[in-house]
Amino acid sequence: MRLFADDSSLFIKVRDVAETQSQLMDDLDVITNWARQWKMEFNPDISKQAIEVIFSHKKDKPVHPPLSFNGIPVKRESHTEHLGVILDERLNFRLHIQEKIKKANKGLGLLKFLSRFTTRPVLDKMYKTYVRPHLDYGDIIFHDQLKDSMTLLESVQYQAALIVTGCWKGSNRIKVYADFGWENLSDRRHFRRLSMFYRIKNDLAPNYLAERVRDTPPN
Repeated sequence: MRLFADDSSLFIKVRDVAETQSQLMDDLDVITNWARQWKMEFNPDISKQAIEVIFSHKKDKPVHPPLSFNGIPVKRESHTEHLGVILDERLNFRLHIQEKIKKANKGLGLLKFLSRFTTRPVLDKMYKTYVRPHLDYGDIIFHDQLKDSMTLLESVQYQAALIVTGCWKGSNRIKVYADFGWENLSDRRHFRRLSMFYRIKNDLAPNYLAERVRDTPPN
């Protein structure tokens, strides 16, 4: 189980679907009994169901028995959002990236409107403050997962660069970025991953991350 504020996630690695269903049901029953003991209640109605996502890359997935929590069926979904990151069942982060691009594009619309009234340095700061964080969110996880999604992310930054600099569409991306000292998003993600790896190796990150780092590469 993982906890964050009032949000909790229960997970298990599936080897046998029947055994997994039994283990999860036992854990859910423990939670239900604890709540009753302390006069609390989870999932008071069908509109607030717990959600189950089965993460797998298998084409032919085994049939997983249904789960129930506090007498209410657990709703099976293809994705879930946790701490602002959309986790889809294949963990390719396509939905997450699409959602972040949608939010970033709204910011681009505002930048384009304001470009008629303000200076380039102000537009640059606005992009880095209000638009680029959407493109960065979760990037150390989804870096280079899907090439087409990475291309779409970069195209959003390129459009922002055209707005900020006032360059014509089709201008050389490297030269446009150089005008304000921007790095491309791929290099930015790579740098941020290295920074996270440094923090993990130097005990500056949560212990559960350090547990996942191997001392030597797998054979």
